[in-house]
Amino acid sequence: MMLKKTFLYIFLLLQLNAIAQQGLERVNELSPEQIAQLVSKYNLDKLSEAELEAKARELGLSPQQLEMLKEKMTRTNGSFNKNQKGNIKDDKRRKPGLKNAFVKKDSVEAFPIFGADIFSNQQLSFDPDLSISTPHNYIIGTNDQLVIDIFGVSDLQHKAMVSPDGFIRFPNYGPIKVAGLSIESARILIKQSLTRIYPGLSNGKVGIQVSLGQIRTIRVTLIGEVLLPGNFNIPSLSTLMNALYASGGPSKNGSFRKIDLVRNGKNISSFDLYDFLIKGDLSKNLLLQDGDVIRVGTYQNRVALKGAVKKQALYDVKEGESADDILNYAGGFADMAIKNSIAIVRNGATRKEVLTLATDQLKNTKLVSGDTLLVDSIRSSFKNQIVVTGAVEHPGIYGVEQVKDLRSLMELAIPSENAYRQRAVVKRYAGEYPTIIGFNLDEVSSKRFNLDLESKDSVLVYKRSELQDFNKVYIEGEVNKVGNYPYFKGLRTIDLVMMAGGLKDGASTLQMEISRRMRNVASTTDSIRYTIIKTFSLDTANFNKETELGLEPFDMVFVRRSPVYRQQVNITLEGEVLYPGKYSLSAGTDKLSDLVLRAGGLRKNASVEGASLLRKTKVDFESSDTAWLKKQLQSFEKNKRTLTTSGKILTMEELQDTASTELQDILTDSTGRTWYPLRLKPVGIHLEKAMAAPGSIEDLVLQEGDVLRIPSMQTTIKVMGAVQVTKEMLYEPGISVRSAIRSAGGLVPEANLGKAYVAYANGEVRSTRKIIFFRNHPRLDPGAELHVPFKTQRKGLYSGEAVGIISGLSSIISLLIFAFK
Repeated sequence: MMLKKTFLYIFLLLQLNAIAQQGLERVNELSPEQIAQLVSKYNLDKLSEAELEAKARELGLSPQQLEMLKEKMTRTNGSFNKNQKGNIKDDKRRKPGLKNAFVKKDSVEAFPIFGADIFSNQQLSFDPDLSISTPHNYIIGTNDQLVIDIFGVSDLQHKAMVSPDGFIRFPNYGPIKVAGLSIESARILIKQSLTRIYPGLSNGKVGIQVSLGQIRTIRVTLIGEVLLPGNFNIPSLSTLMNALYASGGPSKNGSFRKIDLVRNGKNISSFDLYDFLIKGDLSKNLLLQDGDVIRVGTYQNRVALKGAVKKQALYDVKEGESADDILNYAGGFADMAIKNSIAIVRNGATRKEVLTLATDQLKNTKLVSGDTLLVDSIRSSFKNQIVVTGAVEHPGIYGVEQVKDLRSLMELAIPSENAYRQRAVVKRYAGEYPTIIGFNLDEVSSKRFNLDLESKDSVLVYKRSELQDFNKVYIEGEVNKVGNYPYFKGLRTIDLVMMAGGLKDGASTLQMEISRRMRNVASTTDSIRYTIIKTFSLDTANFNKETELGLEPFDMVFVRRSPVYRQQVNITLEGEVLYPGKYSLSAGTDKLSDLVLRAGGLRKNASVEGASLLRKTKVDFESSDTAWLKKQLQSFEKNKRTLTTSGKILTMEELQDTASTELQDILTDSTGRTWYPLRLKPVGIHLEKAMAAPGSIEDLVLQEGDVLRIPSMQTTIKVMGAVQVTKEMLYEPGISVRSAIRSAGGLVPEANLGKAYVAYANGEVRSTRKIIFFRNHPRLDPGAELHVPFKTQRKGLYSGEAVGIISGLSSIISLLIFAFK
């Protein structure tokens, strides 16, 4: 972005340099299309004028050339189309020009010029009204259309166009010269002329009426300090104000007080725009004629009015006007203005000067161009206020003249029911240090205490609810909504149970417990007892019976589960049984053989030896789990402060209730070791032995969530790991580990055969055992998987490490030799 801006700036400087080298005529040769393209493409209107002028002087561009370039940019920035010049309806679409494009926002010149907004306001229109009756003083000219209506004994309507010579032609009569005449004069002339063919015109039997049909277009010229000077083709009913609006109004240096209308080389009228803006006077807003020239000169005196006035702007000052007149143009002082004085900042010979004038001096104060009138605002602070805040019905500010003492103030402010009546304070800011005066609200209301108030005093009535800890009670256990609840006087445990959504299905009402804080503020000795424990029962059949205790603030209620209550414990049986699916355990002693019998027994193709049991087990982290858990813990830590209940930060107990299910299962044992959430892991079983001897040690007791899988007869084994080809092959009775490896293409060089192990279909795993110099590999059964691991890569010693070890050994040997000697 910075590179692009630098390039655009250099491009502008090159353009200015080329203009400066080719002279003033080169600026005139720039077409509006070229200027518009330059402004639109490179945003030249957003550059600072100070930077532009400084660089222009460095390049040798004269001030006249720079001003001409700015003026061309100003003209081009509007949407005025030269091909449609004079079309006032199209001109309403133009945008405001660049009158303030090069002015800093904090400069006085950035202020709007009073009256300039009417020329840029899209809601205003100064189009001439073409539907009105023809004015009697309208001067007829070429291309006007006259409508001649003859009525009475003779009835005729004739439309005649004024020729370039100024004549109209009437049937059976001939040409009549009407150019240069008013409508009324033309009517008299036409009546006299047509009397020859219509004798009734002379005795009144025939009447005649002359009006305008189509009006002509006239060309006027606007010169001087206007935004868009030049020739304009406008309707002949247009006035000076219509033409001025079409040109965009006076430029930033144009005068709003002296707009001259020149006709045939003579100045016939001088229009003051302020007469229209202030008084609505349009008496000098004359109808224009073809060839008229409107000249807008430069302003003579212009001042700025800033501060607490109704309209801050730049104002043109005529000879004889005073500062009071300018203030009236602005609508007078604003409501917050200091109205007894005004400051005038004036440009002196070498520096600025400040004049401070009383308001009654403004009428006699003559202004100088460049003056800035400053009207200050009154301060927002109060000179006689008393502020009341806190636990009162009507907080706010009061006047010290009307409320002179504390008793009167409290009668108006009225302490609320939440007011802490034992102590309130008056903050007084008089003197070197602020002071606090305390008082009792009851003593003030009973007239035993009073205090005279002073200006700027601040009275604070404390809120009783803010001076004590938030009273609450807590319930946990076999209820539907565990958590904290607000305490109310007279609250009973049955009420708290109801607030918690009632009891759960397995809740015991016979053994409930309350933990209560010990409160003994008068005690000065230590005690090892810090909690009161109370046990009670809850009679849900009769709530009015006082079998449970009343509660106190910060009590904790624990609802226990019934010792005989158990939820259904389900397990899953899959595979080759008659009725696979989910089963509920009837007791805590159900075993493998019991489950198989309940499922209708084994199918004929069931592989009893390959049966496996999956059980939920808390296992240590695996490398793949670490990243997942770290991400979960970071998310949990980030969000634990944003989880809220009733607008309060959650406690750790509440966080455990709202945390994800997986995070709830994370446990830490007594050694500080962290365990992963429960996962299904295989448990080695021998179902064939359990079925052969029900109730034996092989017949495992089932637990919740167990999954017993009984596969069909398997006839293959699988070899994987550090072998040439991972392969599943047909099982042959008595096949050895080495034979299976040869069937997989043999070992790879990195294979570690001594660490080979076999994972059986029932989940049992057996490794290779070494007896003296011989390896005893485990047997292979149908469905087994033979795993051959890779050797662990050992890193060699770096040269530096080897040198270090050798040096160390040499030192030790030398020390031993020295010791022996």
